[in-house]
Amino acid sequence: MAVIFAICSSKFMSSVKNLVVNIILFIMIECNAAYNVYWKRDTSPVMFGDSVNLMCMVGRQEGCDNSTTRRWDGGPNNTILLLNGHSSNATKYYEVTKDPCDNFSLVIMNFNMNDVNQEYWCSFGFETSRQNLPLDEQNFIGMPTKNNIHVSVQQWATKLDISIGFYKVFPKPKCKIKIGDEHLLIDPIKSNVSRIFINAYLHKTITISKDRCHGNVSIKCALLTTTILDITQSLNCSFSCR
Repeated sequence: MAVIFAICSSKFMSSVKNLVVNIILFIMIECNAAYNVYWKRDTSPVMFGDSVNLMCMVGRQEGCDNSTTRRWDGGPNNTILLLNGHSSNATKYYEVTKDPCDNFSLVIMNFNMNDVNQEYWCSFGFETSRQNLPLDEQNFIGMPTKNNIHVSVQQWATKLDISIGFYKVFPKPKCKIKIGDEHLLIDPIKSNVSRIFINAYLHKTITISKDRCHGNVSIKCALLTTTILDITQSLNCSFSCR
């Protein structure tokens, strides 16, 4: 009897172990299928000084528990930024979400140079997406203040002297100069980098042909598709061209 009991007990324990293993595997498979968390930048282009939205994509939501933890970490101090909508710094970060089981966003206010080239990671339950927010010249704009734009357009006889300076901008500006309906080729804009921002300079001296003496000179400069300078000035032909 003792032998039979031992055999039965052994089979029972083996069955229990197999059942537990199957349950654990089932839970792991369900958890992996339930969420596929990653985050993406949802603001384009990013304007330094404005707000930036990083959206945590939750994926499948079936069977989601409303108490599942939502969390954002990282940034310049590598700390907790948001936990279930509660901000560690309400003047800098806040959450946007429609539903506890839906995608949720970290909004970074007054985005500055300390916020870029940093790691951010969002967590939903036990899943986490950890990525860097890199600076690039296609998606970020640093606008110059009015005091950081210097323009000089001077004319002597048929000579036109143009000097332009932009300070603390990003990326390097692109400029176009037009006299009348003629677009001029301009030399590459010179620049130097101060941390992540750029100081850019353009100087050009132009000889005006007499047939264009009664036209206008137009100068347009832009950061990506955002215009930062657009001026038109009449040529002083009555005094300069004879």
